Amino acid sequence: MRPANPTPVLPRVAQRILDTAEPRGDCLISLLTPSKVRPLVWLPGDQQTFAYRVVAAVELNRPIEADEDVHHLCETRRCVEPTHLVVQLNAEHQELHAVEQRQATCSVHGVPYAFRNERGWGVCRACAREGTARYRARKRGLSL
Repeated sequence: MRPANPTPVLPRVAQRILDTAEPRGDCLISLLTPSKVRPLVWLPGDQQTFAYRVVAAVELNRPIEADEDVHHLCETRRCVEPTHLVVQLNAEHQELHAVEQRQATCSVHGVPYAFRNERGWGVCRACAREGTARYRARKRGLSL
């Protein structure tokens, strides 16, 4: 018997993610946040996370720990098909994607990365600026 899920809202969110996904080949492609490379979802408490992390957490019936990542076996970043998702330690996941981490330019803006974050991923200032602007606009809309 599986233990009770500590966060009862996650199964509902995961079901919404899967219900809005579109089948493409063997994958289930999330249609959430289409302007982003990876699909995002908002959780209670004003938290934002990747949709596939929610689906993987519900499948495992436990939260994804801070030192864990979700790897796509199909190599499709927008895929939320539970059978394509594997939870791995950050270090293992980084080794799998070492070639991508050495990418020198932002795939959205085509400019060199400004710096690398603590996990070794390149950070584009333009992407960060756009994300901050979307966050502020959303906050202004909620405060009215």
